[in-house]
Amino acid sequence: MTAVAFIVVGVAGWLLARRGLASLDGPRWAVVGFQVCLGAGIAAGLLGLLYFALLAAGKATRPALATAEGALMAVLGAWNVGQRLRSRQRGDRGLNGTWLLAAALTAAVALSVAGFFEISRRNPEGDWDAWAIWNLRARLLASGEYWAHAWSPLLHRTHPEYPLMLPLFVARGWTYAAAPTTSVPIATALLFQLAAIGLVVSAVALLRGTVAGLLAGIVMVANQSYLLQGPAQYADVPLSLFVLGALASALLRSHVTESRALLVASGLPAGLGCWTKDEGVAFFASLVTALALTERRAGWREAAGRWRWFGTGAAPGLAAWLGFKLMLAPVVTTLAPRSVTEAAARLTDGDRYLVIATAWLQDLANWGSWWAHPILLAVILAAGFGWDRAAFAQREFRAATLAFALLLAAYAAVYLLTPMDLSWQLRTSLPRLCAQVWPAAVLLFMAALRVPAQAARRTTAGERHARGRGRNDLA
Repeated sequence: MTAVAFIVVGVAGWLLARRGLASLDGPRWAVVGFQVCLGAGIAAGLLGLLYFALLAAGKATRPALATAEGALMAVLGAWNVGQRLRSRQRGDRGLNGTWLLAAALTAAVALSVAGFFEISRRNPEGDWDAWAIWNLRARLLASGEYWAHAWSPLLHRTHPEYPLMLPLFVARGWTYAAAPTTSVPIATALLFQLAAIGLVVSAVALLRGTVAGLLAGIVMVANQSYLLQGPAQYADVPLSLFVLGALASALLRSHVTESRALLVASGLPAGLGCWTKDEGVAFFASLVTALALTERRAGWREAAGRWRWFGTGAAPGLAAWLGFKLMLAPVVTTLAPRSVTEAAARLTDGDRYLVIATAWLQDLANWGSWWAHPILLAVILAAGFGWDRAAFAQREFRAATLAFALLLAAYAAVYLLTPMDLSWQLRTSLPRLCAQVWPAAVLLFMAALRVPAQAARRTTAGERHARGRGRNDLA
C-alpha cells in the first residue's frame, strides 16, 4: 500500500496540472515533464491538507483516506476527459549532440539516485532534524489518538510551531502502510528531489529549448551539497521545489497569451511554501512584493484580475499556515532583536558581515569537486553563450529575479540580527538555506543566457495571439 500512496500523488498531480496547464507551448517531453513535476509537488501539499481534514473529523483511517482520494481522482479524471495535449516543437530539430547531453544528464541523475539510496541505507531515519522534528511529528499525526500532540508546547526544543506540510504527507503515507516504516520518508525525500531536478530541466527547456534544459539539469545535479539534503529528509528540498515552481510559472507567463492558469500555478506552490517552512513565508512576501513593484504600471483592473488568480492559487497553503499559526501553534521565542538599539548595533557590526561572507564562501567550496563545480560550469556556460539582454527587459523575468534577490536579503537580515551565536547558526543552517534557493538560482541563470537560436526560438506576440484566440487556460 505504500506504493499506492505515491502513485496517487503522481497521477493526481499530473491530472491537475495537465488540465490547468494545457496551454504550455514547447517540446512535448518538456510540457509533460513540467506538468508531472510541478503537479506532484502541489498534489503532495494538497493531499496532506486532505489528510489533515480527515484527522480533524476523526476519519483518518486507511479506508476513509482511500475513499476520499479515490473520489478526488475520479473528479480529476472527469475534468480531463477530452483534454488533448497541445504542444509544438520550437526549433529543436537538428540539434547535433543533444543525445550526448541527455545521456550525461541521465548518468548524473542515476549516480545521484544511487548515492541517495546508499546514504539512506546507512542512515534510514535521516539527519537530526528529520527524526527530531519532521518524522517525530509525523508519528504523532499518524498515531490516531495523539495526533493533536504534534504541536504540543512540551516539544519546545523541537519546534512545535513549524508548519505541517511534510509531517502530514509522511503521516499520510504511514496510514496507507499501516506502520511507520522508514521507506515512506525516504520515498518522500526522493520524490521531492527528483521532482525539483525534473522541473528545472523542463522549465528551462520550455523557456530556452532542449539543449538549455539539459544543461540546466547537469548544473543542478553538480551541486553535491544540494543532493545531500535529500537523504537528510528535511523540509528544505520540498521548499526548494515550491520556490522553483512559483518562479518557473511566473517566468512562463511571457510564453502564453492567457496567463491565468500560470498565475494560479505560481500562487499554489508559493502558498504551499508557507505551509512547508517559515522561510516559505519570506519567499511568499518577496514574490508578492516583486510582483507588486513590477506590475505597478498596469491599470488597477488588470492588476486586480492578476492578483485574484494568484491569490486563488495561494489560498490553500496560505490559509492552512495562517490557521495553524493563529489557532494551534504554541507561542515561541523569536529570533528578533529585543530593541531597535540592539538591532542597530548588529547591523553596524562589520565583523558580522565578515563572518557571514566567510561562511558562505566555505559552504560554496563544498558544493562540488573543483573540476565539476557547479559555479565553474556556470562560468563556462556564461562565457560560451553570453547574456540575453532581451530577457532582462521582460517584466516576468524582472519580477522573478527581484523576488529571488529579496529572499536572499531576508536570509542575510536574519543572520545579521539573530541573537544566537552567529557562527553556530551559520554552520547548522546555511547549507539548508542554500538548498532552498539552488534550483531557482539555476532556473534564473539559464533563463538569462543567450542560448543557440535554433534551441530557443521565441514565438512572436502575433503567433501567440493567433494560437490563444478564444482559448481559456482554465477551460
